[in-house]
Amino acid sequence: MGGFLESIQKINSKVDKVLGYGGTPEPPDVRPLNSGNLFNYRDNFLHLLNQWEFSIPNSNLWIVYITPYPAGLNARDFILREGTDGSKKPNNIDTDIKKLTSEQYQRTDAGCVFAQGVNIPPEQMSIQHTTMSQNHNRNFLPGVVGGPRSTFQPLIIQFRETNTSFTHSVVRPWIILASHHGMVARPAGSMKNMKTTVQLIQFGKTAAQSPLINRKIYKFHDCVPMSYDAANLNYISTEPMTFSTQWAFSRYTVETLPETDVNLLINDVEKTPFLNFLDKITKGKASKVAGKAEKIGNAVKDAGKTIGRGKRFLETFGL
Repeated sequence: MGGFLESIQKINSKVDKVLGYGGTPEPPDVRPLNSGNLFNYRDNFLHLLNQWEFSIPNSNLWIVYITPYPAGLNARDFILREGTDGSKKPNNIDTDIKKLTSEQYQRTDAGCVFAQGVNIPPEQMSIQHTTMSQNHNRNFLPGVVGGPRSTFQPLIIQFRETNTSFTHSVVRPWIILASHHGMVARPAGSMKNMKTTVQLIQFGKTAAQSPLINRKIYKFHDCVPMSYDAANLNYISTEPMTFSTQWAFSRYTVETLPETDVNLLINDVEKTPFLNFLDKITKGKASKVAGKAEKIGNAVKDAGKTIGRGKRFLETFGL
């Protein structure tokens, strides 16, 4: 009986060596066919989830900034309406535009509060296959050749409808003016310059009770709205109305966190109370400015760039 078991063990040992169960197979640069009994996939996955780079972000943590709004949108001379007496009168968009583009709706930490959804256009290039004569290709497969980069598809932003409509009071006259003045390059602040920059910021969570940080920033340059959806009014739907708008742009950039180890930053914040953490990096001076909590929150919200902006961070608190 013992000889039989020894024979089985020898066979298993040979199989393990071939399949790589017992360690690195020969040669050492070849991965084993199956190493599942040696590698704990579950524990490894859970461990990686604790790392900033591998953590899964929330798709609803984002804001949009549209800045600047064209100066010409506030010029009532550009859009006229016909009065009841047949005379030409300025369109009453000035008051609405002034309210809808004010700081409380556009430039707080919430960004443009009317934006409810964004479709980021894809990046794409064309591929071609080389052609060969049917009679002389000798059964060779055609080669793959890279073609031109595809033109940009529009940036799509959905805006929520409110009592004072952002889509119809701001985007609609913007499209009309842009079609009149065109896409010609003009000085900043010109009444005929219809271009703007749309900035999309995606946030990432860090430690508990800590502010979000900017994990990815899209900037679409020379943006101009080009269309919006038709209004569909009925007596059935009770859901909030939204309008999908399309924006043309000339170029875009994508920024991510600089060369900063976010995991170390998170560990420091988790191990130390927040104010003590500030005391630690400001040599005890942070406690003296505890009343500036709002500025502290804003500074740490941009924690992905805090280390690179250390001097500015300290100057914020007068340290």
